[in-house]
Amino acid sequence: MGVHCSCMEKLTRRTVLLGTGGLATAGLAGCVGDTDDGGGDDGSDDDSNDGSGDTGGVEDSSITHIGSDCAGPDPDTVAVVAEGSSYTVEGRLPASTPCYEADLVETSFGDSTLSLTVGVVEDGSEMCVECEGQVDYEASVEVSESTTVETVSVTHESGETHTVEQSEFVDGYPEIVSSSIETTQTGSRTDEQSEGVDFETGDGTATIEGTILTSTPHYEAVLEETAIERRGLRVTIGTKSTLDDDEVGTQELGFLDYEATVEIENVDSLESAEIQHPSTTHGFEWDEDSASASASGSGETETSTADANTSASARSQ
Repeated sequence: MGVHCSCMEKLTRRTVLLGTGGLATAGLAGCVGDTDDGGGDDGSDDDSNDGSGDTGGVEDSSITHIGSDCAGPDPDTVAVVAEGSSYTVEGRLPASTPCYEADLVETSFGDSTLSLTVGVVEDGSEMCVECEGQVDYEASVEVSESTTVETVSVTHESGETHTVEQSEFVDGYPEIVSSSIETTQTGSRTDEQSEGVDFETGDGTATIEGTILTSTPHYEAVLEETAIERRGLRVTIGTKSTLDDDEVGTQELGFLDYEATVEIENVDSLESAEIQHPSTTHGFEWDEDSASASASGSGETETSTADANTSASARSQ
């Protein structure tokens, strides 16, 4: 059965693009809706504030549909990002199919608790893939400066109710400050060599050490793009010939090793990383329960974990 969907990734204010790479689009299985505000005509819902002894309350709220997909192993999640008087809920809730968008039904404040109710509405697709779905969204709530939020309660009408205490709020988003890359070694390839990536975070930086297989030994690594989207780091690394147009080098197969450094504010709030080589992609995700990072690369997949009390590191091959 065919799938009718519009595949477009929204780049938010937290996306940082550096280097010579262009904007990239990302597709999701199933139907991905364009970003949209739920609720009323102005993108915000009817907010209520019963006070309950608290001063202040909700001043504005909106929701953005990030994307939809067939349901994964964890289709009902919530994270809360606090920045001053702004609260952003990064959520995922289940749906009967992927052809739904998130809808902010209600927001309210009382007893030091900011409450949100999020449902799903059909996205208007004429045909949809037949699978259980999950819907990703970002709900933004602005409260008055006098409001003290100690708890955020998010009720998913199609799933669970999540209670997030102040100690669990994410203190801001990761933001790229600077990035650089250095080719550390080049040479003729041996039969045992393969592509791979080491990834580690700590002390405000993400360090990437990798190997790229090349058609000849006469290449260097270039940093084409670095971006952060929804607390996921994406780094695209390409290659550039070191020969002048009139030079002829050796013809044997080659390799290059590189080290890339990305300085990131709030690096500890990263949740994943994707390192793209010209012909392979290497992904990393952190397991919050075990404080470890797992890594997998395209083609053959190998998973590894590493101790990550204050940093995360893993090897993808």
